[in-house]
Amino acid sequence: TTVWARFGDLDLGGGGVAAWFGRGLWGAVEREVHTGFRDYSVAVVNQLAGGWSWRRDATSVDVVVAGGSRDFGAHAFYSARFPDERESTDGRLVTVRATAPLGLDGPRLDTSLRLGSHRDDFILDRARPDWFRNRHRTDGALVSAVLRSDASSWRWAAGVEGAREKLESTNLGDRHLVRTAAFGELAGDLGPVTLSLQARADHQDDWGTEPTWGVGGSWRVADGWRLRAHVGTSFRVPSFTDLYYTSPSTVGNPDLEPEAGRTAELGVDIGSLALTVFDREADPIIDYLLGDDGVWRATNAGRVTTRGVEAAVVLPTLGRLRWQRLGAVWLDSALDVDPV
Repeated sequence: TTVWARFGDLDLGGGGVAAWFGRGLWGAVEREVHTGFRDYSVAVVNQLAGGWSWRRDATSVDVVVAGGSRDFGAHAFYSARFPDERESTDGRLVTVRATAPLGLDGPRLDTSLRLGSHRDDFILDRARPDWFRNRHRTDGALVSAVLRSDASSWRWAAGVEGAREKLESTNLGDRHLVRTAAFGELAGDLGPVTLSLQARADHQDDWGTEPTWGVGGSWRVADGWRLRAHVGTSFRVPSFTDLYYTSPSTVGNPDLEPEAGRTAELGVDIGSLALTVFDREADPIIDYLLGDDGVWRATNAGRVTTRGVEAAVVLPTLGRLRWQRLGAVWLDSALDVDPV
């Protein structure tokens, strides 16, 4: 059994207990309270979790059941025009994971099931709780199956997943989506060179099929010296909030297009020093722009390009402090609102 407590600024106080009951059973409970930066932004957080684990040779099953609630105020978090906001949320989550080898030297099958439910009650102006209030509930399920093999110098994984999400909202209406995906990864060593490939295809009825990919590699030039590079693509579909939310301070846009991204980076590791140069582009980005009327509106704002340099060094162990990391990043972002 483990018991802990936390105290700090803003009248932070909290604690919890975790216990292991044997036969793979465990449970934990935690509560935290703090006043926030203003009198009316007090937050109360409660969390409860429990689970069961089973192991036999290379086969395992893990079950986790968790729930929590949070009641908090926010000063101008969603809108500077209506700074005295209030929100309460609660959620429940069940996850089941199972792993089993397929044959003595065969690949490993990883399967998972995730069921979740989230409820939210948001008040834009606490002085007028019925003026604008949004209540919504989201229920979702995700199931996946992945084959993996790392029995040789070449490692691979291939899998499928499916997800369903249902939303009932006083503001966004009743919405649902079904998403499926297939993906694969391959990585291996060719002497001092390591190569990796990733590919994925996501399908959603509203947006069709979107493929993404990534290619990376590294070259061990000498002991303590390594060059590495990676390029890849990504995409993000608009959320229900991006598409349909409407309030006196924020308005969604049902005509939004998915956001597509590209990333390229080049780096070198010299002993405990790592230096990385990267370039990232998203077009068309999904963002909220402030209008002359003080309302934030969702829009495909154009193309944003971010370039930067990251340097990091792993410091030597000092007593019980290990893997201390000191880093610095330089960023330069540019927005093109009318890309050709």
